[in-house]
Amino acid sequence: KVENAWKRYAFRSSNVSLPEALRRMADYIEFSRAGLLHPIGATQLQKKFKQKKNEQQLDILLDLGVDISSIDASNSDKRSKLYRKEITKQKYE
Repeated sequence: KVENAWKRYAFRSSNVSLPEALRRMADYIEFSRAGLLHPIGATQLQKKFKQKKNEQQLDILLDLGVDISSIDASNSDKRSKLYRKEITKQKYE
């Protein structure tokens, strides 16, 4: 399938041969796992976080290294937004 796609879409417009492109694809698959978090994945994690009990949410935020003074223990929406901020910050730094 890759060879057919190569012939159809990239053969004429690419300066790279098919074997070289395959090597580059293999390198990408092996080494590009940078731990990035897709926005949809962050939303899914945030929804799961929001379903947890207050005590569990607080424990998770503390495990992420959030300063206890910056956590609004009375507001689930604020905790949820703080959680999303922390998981995306850690994934992209």
